[in-house]
Amino acid sequence: MLPCTSSAKVEDVQVVNIERLNSNDLLIANFCKKNGISGLTNGKLYVAAEMRYPADFLVSLVSEILEPMGLIYNIDMVILQEQLIHGVRGEVTPLLGKKIPGSEDLSWLGSQVRLNGNFVWKISE
Repeated sequence: MLPCTSSAKVEDVQVVNIERLNSNDLLIANFCKKNGISGLTNGKLYVAAEMRYPADFLVSLVSEILEPMGLIYNIDMVILQEQLIHGVRGEVTPLLGKKIPGSEDLSWLGSQVRLNGNFVWKISE
């Protein structure tokens, strides 16, 4: 399980199924170095974040790098928006305990909004 964020700011995060990168004979470390990105991995998923909206860098990474490699959006990767836990007047989000919006129909990705953050994990087949 990976946290989708490490800060209190709203971020867009890109989640990539590492199996698909590996199927292109590409090590995640080499992929990151070549494309100037950094993120977190648990060996099954790779999560990169961008702290602005729209997430221009993540969108260009999809269209210019990942899709030409044969990866398919929503099947091998997705961009999700971090969900704030505490809103106006300290109210807790109604999404607490639910899937992160945009990930509800992804069979390969589990996600949950929790009091301590937004989390994603790879669902085993």
